[in-house]
Amino acid sequence: MQSAQANLRSARAQLGPKGEDNPQVLAAEAQLAQTQYDLASTRVTAPHFGVVTNVTLSDGQFIGAGKPALTFIDAEAAWVTVDLRENQLQNIEPGDPARLLFDAVPGRIFEGRVQSVAWGINPGRNVEGGLVVNQPNNRWFEPARRIPVRIELAQGMESWPSKTRIGGKVNVVVLASGTGNPTAWVASALQRLQSWFSFLH
Repeated sequence: MQSAQANLRSARAQLGPKGEDNPQVLAAEAQLAQTQYDLASTRVTAPHFGVVTNVTLSDGQFIGAGKPALTFIDAEAAWVTVDLRENQLQNIEPGDPARLLFDAVPGRIFEGRVQSVAWGINPGRNVEGGLVVNQPNNRWFEPARRIPVRIELAQGMESWPSKTRIGGKVNVVVLASGTGNPTAWVASALQRLQSWFSFLH
């Protein structure tokens, strides 16, 4: 930036007071403006509360535009994504209660609810020349496709366990028919039993 300012002063000194419309002066002003913008861009501010991880920076390192240098994790929005088979989605609706058991917090079951069910996935079909490529299947039965279901804690972010990490393991039971039936009782009991055994490994 100091070099750009020096070039601008030098160009103005050579041209005199009437040289403001000279292309060299305009180019020097444009270079100064770009340098000032680049300097301002070196300071990155988080958009809201969160944490920074996977930092790959060191003193004096040059990072090109578009190259990731760190990961920012939003601490104000967290959820669990459960991949359920298509035949498991028949009775699941947004708002259904759920129970969550985090491996990072063994022995404790959290109350949750279904926030949304994804409307589609990419089945991995390739396209060549505008036509879908046939995918030969050598299996007797094609494996079931899984659809993401988003689960959020019922009490919001205030109750989110602080020891959990992005990508951690969680066991989820969705009580699609409510909590007052034998199926829900058995599922909750089995999950409670699993929460006790989670202390052992």
